[in-house]
Amino acid sequence: MVMDRTAIDVQTTPLRLHGEPTSTWTGAFCQYVSRNVREYFAEWQPTDARAEKEYRRKQHTMAEIINSCDVACFVKPGGICPFCKMALALLEDLKARQSFRLHSEDLFSDEREALRLMEQPAQVKLTFPVIYVRGRRLNGGYEELERMSKDGSLVVLLRMTDSARTRVVPPKDLQLPSSSQKPQFLRTAGGSHWLRFQFYVYGNVLRGIALCQVIVFGIVLGLGGLDSDGKHALWLVLADAAAFVLIGPTPLSPFGCLATFLLWRRRGTVASAVPYKVTFTLYILLLAPSLVCGDSDNPVCDALSSDGVATTLLINSSLLTVFRF
Repeated sequence: MVMDRTAIDVQTTPLRLHGEPTSTWTGAFCQYVSRNVREYFAEWQPTDARAEKEYRRKQHTMAEIINSCDVACFVKPGGICPFCKMALALLEDLKARQSFRLHSEDLFSDEREALRLMEQPAQVKLTFPVIYVRGRRLNGGYEELERMSKDGSLVVLLRMTDSARTRVVPPKDLQLPSSSQKPQFLRTAGGSHWLRFQFYVYGNVLRGIALCQVIVFGIVLGLGGLDSDGKHALWLVLADAAAFVLIGPTPLSPFGCLATFLLWRRRGTVASAVPYKVTFTLYILLLAPSLVCGDSDNPVCDALSSDGVATTLLINSSLLTVFRF
């Protein structure tokens, strides 16, 4: 029997998370901006309840996708993953010999985490590409897909009846790793040990730190600027910025601990701490001369000891408090 050559079927729009996988950084960037605009307006909702709701929604969406197609291939956004490209190319080649339904698209970090929590055990590490064949996840990703393609087991699996396929069902009890009613000062946003260089920060905790900086800068300028005794309060900003840069927002940063305590239940989404570490490094470089030089006649110290520096940092921290760029 000669099998008809048919194109791969793609699932309908209601089942899609983000559409076709992006092949350029431009498409990935546009999706990133769109998602972050939505996240901005939702970030002040109770974090744990919102995260659980979002994870459940994403899990049901992905389970429906996986269960309604023969092959689901989730790839790394931006089109830069070579294994993702090879997996899609292999599947494209296979469609010339075998008719099946394929769903492929970008897998962003939150969907990846939701998918990981749906696996048993939940500690499993998902690497790209994440491939499901008839509901069964290929632990080896592209390498397992290639092996199955060569030994013929992939075709055998695709030809199995629907009654023999594995059904993916979201768990009834969803335990989020970061879920806690009490502030967790030793639990980092990225899940690493606290006594390491922390690469992530909770969004609203960062806003709280920036608000503390605004208050201190405002007090110093209100008391007469850097020429007054109030400038000694800037040592607190300097020490806090150093702790944030070297470690992270908790547990050594005074402002970070205060913000974590006050905003824990609405701590927001996890964001990269690296841009803010760079920003606070500039704070240190600008504040240190004015605090260390004292009454020195050094022109560099005089320039950096002006109220303009404190005003500039006040404006920047105010923007971080509102927008968290």
